[in-house]
Amino acid sequence: MERALEPSLTIGRLFGIRISLSANLAIVFVLVMWTLAVGYFPAQQASSSDAVLWALAILGSLCFFGSVLVHELAHSVVALHHGIPVARITLFIFGGVAQIGREASTPRMEAEIAIAGPAASFVLTMLFASLYLITAEPLWPIATLCLWLAIVNGSLAVFNMIPGFPLDGGRVFRALLWSITGDYRHATRVSSLVGQGFAMLLVFYGFTVAIGPEGMLLAGLWPAMVGFFIYNAAAGSWRMVKLSEELKQVTVENVMVRDVASVPAALSVQQFVDGYLAQQRHLRFPVLDEDQLIGTVGLEEVRSLPIDRREGTVLRSLVRDLEQHPPLEAGERGDRALERFSEAGVEALPVVEGDRLVGMLRREDLLGVVQVRGMLSR
Repeated sequence: MERALEPSLTIGRLFGIRISLSANLAIVFVLVMWTLAVGYFPAQQASSSDAVLWALAILGSLCFFGSVLVHELAHSVVALHHGIPVARITLFIFGGVAQIGREASTPRMEAEIAIAGPAASFVLTMLFASLYLITAEPLWPIATLCLWLAIVNGSLAVFNMIPGFPLDGGRVFRALLWSITGDYRHATRVSSLVGQGFAMLLVFYGFTVAIGPEGMLLAGLWPAMVGFFIYNAAAGSWRMVKLSEELKQVTVENVMVRDVASVPAALSVQQFVDGYLAQQRHLRFPVLDEDQLIGTVGLEEVRSLPIDRREGTVLRSLVRDLEQHPPLEAGERGDRALERFSEAGVEALPVVEGDRLVGMLRREDLLGVVQVRGMLSR
């Protein structure tokens, strides 16, 4: 799930999904570019000039992350087809992640969403392989790039189909177990353990390569880092299932803040910054127009507006309306509220009783209740 103030840059939208670049993406972009420019392409085209090699390397790095984006878009489009909202896709140091609003409701839906990514990567493999065959003679530099992209996408498809959660193959495996046993909780537990086991093997392999006689530190460091990431994600998936079970015992009205500061829609953005954001610890506020709740506004929307336009811009123009962020009902269960936070991609949502604003619920407060309950039960 998304964290507040996550360091990322939004570059646009596709199919209504926000596309973001994480701050750490530059590390891998430079690493891929350098590897191509000084390693792969010179080995394939020793006679090419440095300018050609670096141009191919830059294009190759861009196409690599474009391929990752296509992979994540495939997951997202299938999720949208099943009525599951997707808040954003973020490209980051380990590839990409689609922030899907909630888990699939059936094993078949889970399997279809999971298999879409590797299927898209396989299609790209066939596409780049075909382009390689077409351009091999007349455009050898482009052919070399296409061959590398075909190999990369094929590897991405195969790696993601390993049956270890949270890889796509692990999600397919969970869907199969879920279908056989009818128990989503058990299926998640087993697939999570398999994912953690695979991750530990990957970490072990990475360290073995790094400290081996050939001393390939960088070659071993990367799989070890990926293994750590997969292990934490697999363990986190199981924690989320247990968290959801705990939150079924909690209702929104038990956790929400009732004495909430609402913001008039007619304020200027600068007045909102000075009187609310800069004075209180909340990062999102409900917005009222003549005592009628019309949506919410927060730090994210303010940061999207240039500073010199804040004084002359009315706050209403930045509001995320209730269609984008439907409010929570006071009697709603905590597990459903947690899903709603993921769907909306925000850290706080207004709470209503009928048409009346009665409070505000922050995701961190919801999680804090579970933490306290866990400490009391020990």
